[in-house]
Amino acid sequence: MQEIFSAEAFGDFWDLYHSLISDNPILAVEDLIGLGDSASKEEVSVDGSTKTSLISFGELKLPVAPDYEPPVGMFSISSASNTEALYQFLVSDNSIPSIEFFVGLDDVVSSMKSSVDSLTARKSMDFAELSLPVSTDYDVSVETGLEASHHVDKNVLDTDVEGLAIASVLGTSTTLNAPDVQTEPLIIIALDALNPAYVNLDRYATGLGSEGDWLMPNLQGFREQSAYWENAKAWAPYVTDNNHLNAVAGTNPGLTGTYNVNFQAIEWGPRGVQTPDIHIANARYPDGTPVQTIFDLFETVTNGDATTAYIAGKDWVGDSYIANEENPDRNVVDFSVTGSRPRYQDPFGEPNYYDNPETDADAEWDPESRNQVRSSNLLNGNVDDGGAGGSHPSDHWIADEALQILRNDQPDVIYILMAQLDQSQHALGSLVINEDGLPEWDIGPRPRGIPDEVFEERYTYVNPVNNELYMEPIVDAIWDTDQAFGDLMAGIEQIKTDIPGYLDNANIVVLSDHNMVTHQDQGGLRGATSIKDILTDNGIDVSGRGALDVVSNGSTGYVFLRPDADISLIDQVDDILGDYTLVNPETGQSEVPWDIVTRDEMITGRPDLNLEPMELYHQYYADEGIWPHLFLFAKNGWQFPLEKEGRDFSGTLLKGAHGSNDSDDILMAIQGMGLPVGTYSSPVRISDIGTTAMEYYDLPIPYDGLVGNDLHDFLGGA
Repeated sequence: MQEIFSAEAFGDFWDLYHSLISDNPILAVEDLIGLGDSASKEEVSVDGSTKTSLISFGELKLPVAPDYEPPVGMFSISSASNTEALYQFLVSDNSIPSIEFFVGLDDVVSSMKSSVDSLTARKSMDFAELSLPVSTDYDVSVETGLEASHHVDKNVLDTDVEGLAIASVLGTSTTLNAPDVQTEPLIIIALDALNPAYVNLDRYATGLGSEGDWLMPNLQGFREQSAYWENAKAWAPYVTDNNHLNAVAGTNPGLTGTYNVNFQAIEWGPRGVQTPDIHIANARYPDGTPVQTIFDLFETVTNGDATTAYIAGKDWVGDSYIANEENPDRNVVDFSVTGSRPRYQDPFGEPNYYDNPETDADAEWDPESRNQVRSSNLLNGNVDDGGAGGSHPSDHWIADEALQILRNDQPDVIYILMAQLDQSQHALGSLVINEDGLPEWDIGPRPRGIPDEVFEERYTYVNPVNNELYMEPIVDAIWDTDQAFGDLMAGIEQIKTDIPGYLDNANIVVLSDHNMVTHQDQGGLRGATSIKDILTDNGIDVSGRGALDVVSNGSTGYVFLRPDADISLIDQVDDILGDYTLVNPETGQSEVPWDIVTRDEMITGRPDLNLEPMELYHQYYADEGIWPHLFLFAKNGWQFPLEKEGRDFSGTLLKGAHGSNDSDDILMAIQGMGLPVGTYSSPVRISDIGTTAMEYYDLPIPYDGLVGNDLHDFLGGA
């Protein structure tokens, strides 16, 4: 029988231990609280002649040097951030046994034991008398496939331990080499603008849901079977384009220079900052080198054999990942699909999904205010045939097209962006969720035209921030998105049956990029939040032809200063905007309708706005003279009109928007990638998804200083 512990295979025990359990963190230190002071030490023989010592906590055993004595009160949160650090804290690097202690220990897995005390359940895997911790659902007969642990896999490592299959303590079986994306495809599903609190609500968003009574039953079911982080957040500004990029690059705007929707300022022109459509070619690390996504990295490690795809419910997002006339040399995915560039089916002529989506069972009589219908028509007006195709196809079309791609093209990595909920909330407003996670509403007038026999009180519920907006239409839109998600997941399961082996081991990530808030009905104050108008009225030239330019949309605004202009102008603008007040229609109080972030604060951070140091400062674009000198974030229901490069609208067109820190909460749920099912309270960011994929698939880390973390390190509060 082949030995697995040999001096030739590993340099020391720590190297050996890492190879057995993978480079993932061993256990959260919280998992060991309660094993505490019951530690004992025993001397054992691992092969009949070689002696070593084990420290035992219940039936959990870890090897230590013969002269090691366990301290008292060793397990505490303050001791270490995870068990790897805890173990080093306990035994110190000098006390870890040398590899010679384990020479001769064969690879027969002799038993599985449970380590149980009043608080903690944990299993250990025994090699002779050496016990190593594994996950509670680890099964030696399943994971290794035999009594001894010889299991040949295409990922075997060329060492004395060839073919050994071992258990990750994070819940999955793995080999000594990294998983292969061509045997473990990666599917990322993004639900644009989804507030994670929606998943907790009942069918009509009148309270918390329960079994059989969910607003989003399909997503709720997925979440239950996932590793789910209840404190997940995006990066500021909390908008679409930059956060979808952060999810696949492990970044934030300070690392990519990407910070807005649909455009990125890249240079000054005669009329101000030039804002072409966003493109990955303009995403740069702070040193000016191109940002690398997981798509790039998978192509690199597979020598171009991996098939990568992007399908987007927003055409400019999908377009940003493929070469175009302006950026002919930057192609990130093998193909990108949008409503304007379909691959298998034409999206045009679909019904208007904003106010009466196809799954709206009571569309004939449920209420929409004229205000909501007007907004829906405005946002739907850029689509041919009166439908919702083109630049914003419905989530049902996205799901159907994605399933065609998975079935026919069998990509190894695919990003599926379902954007309907973002567009719907822009037109209809969002649900208002209080600090306890409960929906709030006011009672409005009974809508006309509803027959008495079908009337329900919920038809009178209106948004408490803007009483012009009925709740029913957005509830219908949220339900419809969930139904499309359910169709997508059911289709994936069917593909597993129809194409055996393709998606059997797929890792599936479901995320949102930001959430949405409802804006006030500004009424007679339409246009009163125009940064350009305010500064112009104070004698400041913001036409773009002079020293300053302004761009704004939704909850975010940006002030740019030409590189050769007098920096004191920014101080003057800061003073004017910082002193500007409006009377809040909801509270009747006078207030500054926004928060302002200066260059210095971009560098140092703004804890009151949850802004980390350098999150909003990009060295390369600042050096190029094209980074904002001021960021503005609307608050308390205010918003900015769309103002950029000649497309200025002096009015509030959107009923809901995002960008400020009131829209930072996101959904993050993952099935696979070695992450155990559970709900975790650790604070995480959207960028952690990209970094976790890099670590799990053993992709090269493209930049020293990524802000994304490996989610295997953030499993607290399960």
